[in-house]
Amino acid sequence: MGKLSIVWSDRSNQSSLKKEVKEEFHKPRSRQCSNHDIIKEPNRSVSFNSSGAETVCSKENFILGRWIRFTGSGGTVIPDNPPQPHHCGTINPGWIKGGHPSESEGVVNRQLCFVNGDDNCEFDSYEISIRNFGKYYVYRPPNITKCSLGLCTKILHGCFYKPVGVASSTIIPDRQMTASSFWKEKINCGAMYGRLFNVSGFGWCAGDNRTTDKSNWLQVDLGKEFYVGAVATQGGAWRSYTTDFKLFYSSDEGTWQAYQNGNGKEVEFHRKKGLGVDRHKLRIPVVARYIRFYPTKHILWDCLRVEVYGIFKGELILSKYNERILKCYTAVSSVKVNAKTTKEHHEPECHPCVYRKLNEAYRYWNHTNHPYLGYDKDKLTNGQWYRFTGRAGVMMANYCIPHLSCNAHMAGWINGSHPMRTYQLVSTTVCFHWNQNCCYISYPVEIMNCKGFYVYKLQKPGDSRARHCGVKDSPPPQGETEARELLLKPDTNRVL
Repeated sequence: MGKLSIVWSDRSNQSSLKKEVKEEFHKPRSRQCSNHDIIKEPNRSVSFNSSGAETVCSKENFILGRWIRFTGSGGTVIPDNPPQPHHCGTINPGWIKGGHPSESEGVVNRQLCFVNGDDNCEFDSYEISIRNFGKYYVYRPPNITKCSLGLCTKILHGCFYKPVGVASSTIIPDRQMTASSFWKEKINCGAMYGRLFNVSGFGWCAGDNRTTDKSNWLQVDLGKEFYVGAVATQGGAWRSYTTDFKLFYSSDEGTWQAYQNGNGKEVEFHRKKGLGVDRHKLRIPVVARYIRFYPTKHILWDCLRVEVYGIFKGELILSKYNERILKCYTAVSSVKVNAKTTKEHHEPECHPCVYRKLNEAYRYWNHTNHPYLGYDKDKLTNGQWYRFTGRAGVMMANYCIPHLSCNAHMAGWINGSHPMRTYQLVSTTVCFHWNQNCCYISYPVEIMNCKGFYVYKLQKPGDSRARHCGVKDSPPPQGETEARELLLKPDTNRVL
């Protein structure tokens, strides 16, 4: 067996870092958890179009040095992706670059970026502190000196998976960390060192350097069954780390099942950050007590540090929506895969118990004589997947349709392209046409091609007069073609 030379360049730095991480992790939760300001401003939502509206001046809303928490219909977290300009009640909307931390990371600093035209990270000298308290985040914003800069917020949907606690030996004891083997020629390479952010050793490193699938593994006993929705991985110390791995899970440590995608193929997770932290979302959550990580590829050696994210199976689910989705995903993951299942439900978003149907006749684009039945601001659930079907049509138009279509003042359409490949997921924009402005208000949307139909991750429109409209096909059939040509005519005096 080849030798791997690992040397700490500075033992004092190692001790200092270990002390710093330990102190930060065990800080009393009360300081930021209970002593923060609540910000509840609907206009901060990423779906709020600020054009022509009164804008938010962030420097007037925050007390320097104070922690804040976002709540309410505007959103609960600052987005991790750049919003559109002139949204969120401001000219240059702000977002977090680098992602949000796990609960075990304690307080972290991230880059605070602001969108300015085509530049998604203008004015990027700002830094913001963040802490994860499991069910919500708190932020300590910097002194934002320009009134055109404002923080965006979005609603965090789905099951809010939190770290189970692998990073802490007080939550997951050493005896619950096991492995196929460990590298005995070096100290501090056992399974108990395979914890995320552990700095007391090299992380878990396998006893041999074989790359054969399933020969080396690191196992975590969570102590009880969890709905597991994600894992995080980190390389070992110095230059050794796993680059690819597979995941197995069990409820009794006797029967193991490989994590698979919808067509029954084992998923091989790829790591991009080397010695850094990668987070891997499980598209179909699983129920498990035992989790095994099987390295399949590595740089120098199979070394790994891990965390598991989930919700205790006996824990109360916070909302009926989360409970329904969680039960649905669990049902999907337990369905025996066959040809029919593979064809129809390759991805969970395409499963009938995940999406909801929009089939109202008044939702069809040319319907204008139906009495008022409530607009989408009252009918939709933010972040829910929807499918157009029946008399509503089969999809949303990807061209500007006349305002007053689908019996609404503001007619919603897709300002972009639908996904072409089966099970392809794209991000684009929903626009609402009003008074000769085809994109009077807008918000970002996700669309998935479900092999025969589309599903849309919709939000409540920012205006109470708006509705998402359906069409029969794309390109548009007779009638819809005429409407499209009418809109494209260079007659600026025409009012639709």
